[in-house]
Amino acid sequence: MGVAQYHCLISGRVQGVSYRFMAQQQAEKLGLTGWVQNLDDGRVEMMIQGQADSVEQMLS
Repeated sequence: MGVAQYHCLISGRVQGVSYRFMAQQQAEKLGLTGWVQNLDDGRVEMMIQGQADSVEQMLS
C-alpha cells in the first residue's frame, strides 16, 4: 500500500480526557507522523500521515 494522509476533526468528549496523548501514543506505535491539537470549540483536530494500512488502523 502507499502513503495516506488524513485531516480529521473529532467531536464529542475529547478534551480533558487525555485524547491527544492517547492519539500520539497510538500514532507512534503505528509509525505515523502528524499532529493533534485542541480547538476552541471543544473539538480536536488531527493530521496524520503514513502507510495507508497504518492510517486506516489509526482511524478504526
